[in-house]
Amino acid sequence: MLWFFAVGECQRSMIKYFTSNPASKTLCFPMLLFTFSHYSFLHMAANMYVLWSFSSSIVSMLGREQFMAVYMSASTSARSGAIMTVLTAVCTKMPEAKLAIIFLPIYAFSAGNALKAIVVMDTAGLVLGWRYFDHAAHLGGALFGVQPSGRTTMLLAFQILGLSLGVIGWCLENSCTSSHSWRVRSHSGAVTTNNWQFEGLWMTCAATSLGSVQCQRYKTVLGLPGYIQACRALMIIALLLGLASVIVSVLGLKCTKIGSTSEQAKGKIALTGGSLFILSGLSTLTAVSWYAARVVQEFHDPFFAGVRFELGAGLYMGWGAACLAILGGVMLCCSCKRGPSGPTTGGYSYNYSKTSGGQQIYRAPHVSESGSSKAYV
Repeated sequence: MLWFFAVGECQRSMIKYFTSNPASKTLCFPMLLFTFSHYSFLHMAANMYVLWSFSSSIVSMLGREQFMAVYMSASTSARSGAIMTVLTAVCTKMPEAKLAIIFLPIYAFSAGNALKAIVVMDTAGLVLGWRYFDHAAHLGGALFGVQPSGRTTMLLAFQILGLSLGVIGWCLENSCTSSHSWRVRSHSGAVTTNNWQFEGLWMTCAATSLGSVQCQRYKTVLGLPGYIQACRALMIIALLLGLASVIVSVLGLKCTKIGSTSEQAKGKIALTGGSLFILSGLSTLTAVSWYAARVVQEFHDPFFAGVRFELGAGLYMGWGAACLAILGGVMLCCSCKRGPSGPTTGGYSYNYSKTSGGQQIYRAPHVSESGSSKAYV
């Protein structure tokens, strides 16, 4: 609150000790003191109210000492990031807990849904450039506050990120396949560049300095060079594999439900979708690399009598699409956790002992209904 009354030497001291500046000569004290510095009274009141609302829950989860360690460690990024760390830790530990807004207490919602809504809003604000909140600090605090018990949330975020990269890669593969600039006519030995010629997998185009562009499809398919036909086939295969991988990966996400599918089965579905993404990326990578190799070979061949071309933008687009598809597929495959080593059936475990000469059946202890009930706060 001293920011409202800080003038002269007091303001310089506040800037020196209560703001985090990597270029400042004083580095130790600001890391601690700027945690409690708020320029706006409304900002401070909102943060303190959220901290007070969730403090009892996180202290009971971590203990006082660990809570202070987590809060102060998260505060090194921003005050709002520390509050978001506390909120995320509680919401991932108790996703079914009931929350409500102070001014609208009749509308209750689960902690898990509240956390998802906040993360989506902060992500949108970071992308769209909203300035009202520190969205980057909120997302950093949410990532820091994910508890080990919230491993499912981390795997879900990992899956969604992998799927997003795969979808972006598939869209780029589509654009690369239909691109007309896989190779561009070289002007290395020309004095003027009034005309341009560029070719793709499906047609060849010519442009002039006046802005006119004329494109013409290849008149024959069997008369094309073999590598162009092979690249066409590889790109079509990549698109089909990418489409199948998108559908399969969506079905394998932890946030989607397909009847009574078990977690192990959904993990296998996600693994299949990731493998298809990797195959799609490899197919695209093979096509664009093969095409680029032929362009480079013809360009440096001294006995080549045809028109010399250079690498076009479509090839670079294909390389980027292949990298994104492979990366997304690897992330989906890594999110598939291994199931238990030994299956259990109906609460019984069987053990055969040669010394006893027979089969021994052990009955699992009965689980009380109170142990499986959910707690609401």
